[in-house]
Amino acid sequence: MKSPLTARFWHSRVVLITGSSRGIGLQMARCLLPLGACVVITARQTESLTEAEKRLRQEFPEGQMSFFAADLTNPQEAALLVAHTLETWGHLNLLVHNAGLSMRGSVEQTVPEVVRQVIEVNFLAAYWLTREAGAALRASGGHVEFVSSQAGLRGFANVVPYSAAKMSLTALSQGLRAEWKTVTAGVAYLGFVENDPQKTLLQADGSTTTYQRPWKMKQQEAARFVLWAAQHKKKKAVSTFLGKLLALLQAWLPDVVDWVISRGAGRLHRVTKNAKI
Repeated sequence: MKSPLTARFWHSRVVLITGSSRGIGLQMARCLLPLGACVVITARQTESLTEAEKRLRQEFPEGQMSFFAADLTNPQEAALLVAHTLETWGHLNLLVHNAGLSMRGSVEQTVPEVVRQVIEVNFLAAYWLTREAGAALRASGGHVEFVSSQAGLRGFANVVPYSAAKMSLTALSQGLRAEWKTVTAGVAYLGFVENDPQKTLLQADGSTTTYQRPWKMKQQEAARFVLWAAQHKKKKAVSTFLGKLLALLQAWLPDVVDWVISRGAGRLHRVTKNAKI
């Protein structure tokens, strides 16, 4: 990260972070509350969200925050979340789309329900919430930050629906900049980040499992990177050297990238699965 997060920039800014009951989203709240930002955390599960809110209030007793449980794949719940934000804080400066759902499985083996869920959580939820927040963001000259991954830079074996959904965030950010003249939008492409032990992914048959995989970046580092990209209104921010190299080669030598990745036979996204849930 080229420069730190600055309190002068974040003070009194209203920031809505999806998927913030744990993981990177929760770490973003931890980064922002000491800087004086007004933070709205949200997730689908009320219990986990309430517990996250309790921990944050213990850590930052003077922090300005609120929480609201919502299933953002439902446009009506997305509208209620925006209404809560505006009723509580009066405006909205930054919308961070952090919530996501991962999967593993070949194209032929993955059942339709898995594809539907992955597209809904990773793309449609971001679309609905952005649409509902549009008027507030245009009024404040706000920013929308989408959290993507290296699978959003190009497609990989055994995560095809996930790659497709993450790639769509790039088109969404570009379209927003074209339509909403007073709103900026960007995408942060993360590498493999440390994940919570309870985090799950969808398997090809629709079951869920906890999993383990190697990681290169701690959650707090990833959180600060995403917020740094938002602070500087970066249109595209890639967190790792390998990610930057991938983006460069994909642009200039796509056939070489195709050959290298096809030779990998899906090893890059291989995980150690625990028991099915």
